[in-house]
Amino acid sequence: MMLDSAVVPGPPGLDEEIEGGLVSLVGLTGPWSGTGSFCCSPAVAGRLAARMLMMDPPPEEAAVTDEIMDAIAELTNMIVGNIKNFLEERVGPMAINIPTVVYGRNFQFKSLAGMTGISIPFAWESDRIEVRLCLAPTAEKSHFLRARAEAYFLQKA
Repeated sequence: MMLDSAVVPGPPGLDEEIEGGLVSLVGLTGPWSGTGSFCCSPAVAGRLAARMLMMDPPPEEAAVTDEIMDAIAELTNMIVGNIKNFLEERVGPMAINIPTVVYGRNFQFKSLAGMTGISIPFAWESDRIEVRLCLAPTAEKSHFLRARAEAYFLQKA
């Protein structure tokens, strides 16, 4: 709604490594803990921030500024906050942490070994953005619960 344009989801997949770009992370805690994240290219981040702040978009090659990172952090907070609210109805109370934004060319982003995440690509205008969620039971309840949750999230996304 804030972007005043359609965002079309693609098929969900398993969370995989990405290299470079812009990643905004928000921690989730509660009966299930983990990370929700928003990933896009620096150029897309600039256009998203401009749309959110009702400004002219920066040139394609413009640097990522603090203002752009703040806007993407807020967008991540809204998206993951909505996911958190949905999950709370199913798993109980959860808390969300302050977003952290990572930007650069030479970094890799990967979830911890043993944790399965889901990745959902979205088409926004002619660009691609991605929302990721990686959760695990806070107290190792059972392998059954983890497998059941993974199947549920992959089926529903």
